[in-house]
Amino acid sequence: SLHGNEQASMDVIRFSEQLLASAVGSSSARLILSLLLRRNDRESKDAFRLLDDATEALQHNRDLLQIALDQMEQGITVFDRDFRLICWNRQYRALFDLPDEMGQVGVSLDRILRHLAERGDIPADQRVAMLNRLTSFVSPWQMELKTSGRILELRSNPMPDGGIVATYADISGRVEQDLALKRANESLEQRVKDRTVELTRVNEELAQAQMLAEEANLGKTRFLAAAGHD
Repeated sequence: SLHGNEQASMDVIRFSEQLLASAVGSSSARLILSLLLRRNDRESKDAFRLLDDATEALQHNRDLLQIALDQMEQGITVFDRDFRLICWNRQYRALFDLPDEMGQVGVSLDRILRHLAERGDIPADQRVAMLNRLTSFVSPWQMELKTSGRILELRSNPMPDGGIVATYADISGRVEQDLALKRANESLEQRVKDRTVELTRVNEELAQAQMLAEEANLGKTRFLAAAGHD
């Protein structure tokens, strides 16, 4: 920390800019720092006023964005290039049943996956595979959370700065409907097979009965013909 009139070093300034950038973006962070560095200029009252207005506007926009994200049915997360959480919505934590500490800026994706593995939601030896899958941006894929039985569909896309944005949709109901339809189709197919076997058996029995009847009639005809000759 700095004391009194101590000047900040370039390392401190760079660190501060990175910290601000994680919250408000790189361009806004540079604007804020450039205005703050002019704090000793008596002619910079307008700059301070601009800084206050910009800060208020940024906070308003951030709050508005968070409200919009929280209204989504899907969960959403944004990770930076180091795979650390920088943005998320309420549904993300609800879908994964995550505690407060898993919904904080800077939490690593690996730590989140490790938490899920320790809780028994995912196999411990699948953490690396899941991390690779999230960062390979392939087609949507599914995962089942063992503790809740919830089935999620995951989609991930790259961010311009090298990070990733991922969405999570609860498809448990859809999967159950698909399974129910599959079971119904399998049951129908089995009933059709059983009915076909039954009809085949009945037809064979009818054919056998018809053959016996024809043989009986033929025998009767022969008997009557022989009796007539006598």
